[in-house]
Amino acid sequence: MADGGEKEVANSFSTRKIRDKRFAHKRREVKVHSFRCRKRMKFIIATGIYPPEIGGPATVIPELVRTFRRHGHDVHVVTYGDASVKEDGVTRVSRRGSLPLRYLRFAYTLRCQFSSDMRVIGTDVFSSGIPMRLALIGFSSPLILRLGGEWCWEDAVTKHGLRVTMRTYWAKYSHNPSSLLKRILARWVITRAQRVLLMSSIMKEPIRVIAPAAIKRSIVIPNVVPECAVRRDSSGPHVPFRFFTVARFAPIKNMPFLARVLRTCVEQGIDLSCTFVGDGSERAEVQKILKDVHGMTFVGIVDHAEVARILSNADALLLPTLTDICPNGALEALQCGVPCIITSEHGLPDGVHGIMEVDPTDESAWIAAIRRIINPDVYLALRTSISLPTPTMTLADSCERL
Repeated sequence: MADGGEKEVANSFSTRKIRDKRFAHKRREVKVHSFRCRKRMKFIIATGIYPPEIGGPATVIPELVRTFRRHGHDVHVVTYGDASVKEDGVTRVSRRGSLPLRYLRFAYTLRCQFSSDMRVIGTDVFSSGIPMRLALIGFSSPLILRLGGEWCWEDAVTKHGLRVTMRTYWAKYSHNPSSLLKRILARWVITRAQRVLLMSSIMKEPIRVIAPAAIKRSIVIPNVVPECAVRRDSSGPHVPFRFFTVARFAPIKNMPFLARVLRTCVEQGIDLSCTFVGDGSERAEVQKILKDVHGMTFVGIVDHAEVARILSNADALLLPTLTDICPNGALEALQCGVPCIITSEHGLPDGVHGIMEVDPTDESAWIAAIRRIINPDVYLALRTSISLPTPTMTLADSCERL
């Protein structure tokens, strides 16, 4: 009886193994079949920034290009830069001359690359968006617009000295007559897009004001940061505590504010150092504020490998941006096991842990946050809590599925 039962179980197990193998074979067939049926597409990407320059698109777009090519698609990039630099699949347009001339030159270059079966991807509204829209006149090619920045607010901060968050700008200043032309041009570009890809939900408010109909065609797809090559070890904080910041020294990045915070911290006896990576119009002012402060290091613009090395030796990242729509620096730091003190005005997706959020206009709150994080117990608890959500759709997926 027992032997019979054992044989029955064995036969059942054997039958199940055969069935599992048969279904596994079918699953492999389906996988291969779906791969073979992937439609080969042609993409042209218009972007204002591309390596060796640094900035949000210069990180995301090269990864998108690599993904497209792995999928067997044809892809060409048109960007601003040194026109004499030759690179396969990339055409650079000089920034020389007046703004209208620059736009016309970019539009002409794009139009020379167009074909009727191409999908066009734009990465902003103004620097490459307006010439892209000009180039598309007479073409019915689908346009995918990826918006990683907010143009009207950034322009008000950069050119007019309005040091406010994006939320404050759209609540109080967005309907000024001086911004009317920008809103008209932005609507002209955005309404042409079949799909608008937003890096965070924080971008929906400007879209709702400028082009309400485009909200229905908008999808939020946060940036996907590659795995960190060099992770920070699991030890406690250094003494002095090592801070790190990486950003363009532009007005929206709020770097003079951070310099004043760090100076006050040192004057109050807080034992810390900070490494600044990046360059820009406000670097001289930041260096002047921190001129005689010990432990402040400025390394300028370095390659990504060097950024990763510096980051792996840091204790925490500081990111005081007035509004950071998608703080790639914070995402990279968290991937490397480094916690962050960041602006409370950010567009990080839900499920991000390992950060302290602080009002980017409140110096005393930043000083208090720095005092907290240098406490070893607080620091280790924050590091232990680090986690990032798993994306449900990538930028490449959305572009391919239009």
